[in-house]
Amino acid sequence: MGQVGCRNKWCRTFSDGRQQVEDIPRAERTRTATTDANVRKVDDMIRANRRITI
Repeated sequence: MGQVGCRNKWCRTFSDGRQQVEDIPRAERTRTATTDANVRKVDDMIRANRRITI
């Protein structure tokens, strides 16, 4: 989105009643899921096939 498109989007957003510039909190999946179980699974995969890429 170019500068004009971005400006128009913000103008429209605030015209519709938005009063804050901060992002509205939203549920999203975690970027990483490092658990002991996942570490073990990856370790097992690598040991079974050392040519595997992650």
